[in-house]
Amino acid sequence: MRGNQISEWNLFRQRQDGSSVTLLAGGNNMRHLQIHDPLFDRTLTPRDTYTILERFVSQYNARGESSTVALLTDVAICIDGTSGDPAQIYDFVRVAGDILDDERLRDAAGPG
Repeated sequence: MRGNQISEWNLFRQRQDGSSVTLLAGGNNMRHLQIHDPLFDRTLTPRDTYTILERFVSQYNARGESSTVALLTDVAICIDGTSGDPAQIYDFVRVAGDILDDERLRDAAGPG
């Protein structure tokens, strides 16, 4: 590996039933979650939305981040549909999966 270049790797999540799911494939095909992905095509109640937001911001602040500007920069949607800090979109999806009890969202979020 040179600099930020990634050679080849795969990230898997082991499910409780023993099967695994590929979360990210490395090499030249590596991509991060994007807001345009079908995973985000779901209607939520305002209650669910607020609960997800509150838990996401709480865990973000628990890591030592507290600036509103830093939060908005990290979660800002870039032109390509990814977030300013790609890790934040995965954290958000993980929180949503936990609150909504949605295995598909938890699988997409990767290991926590």
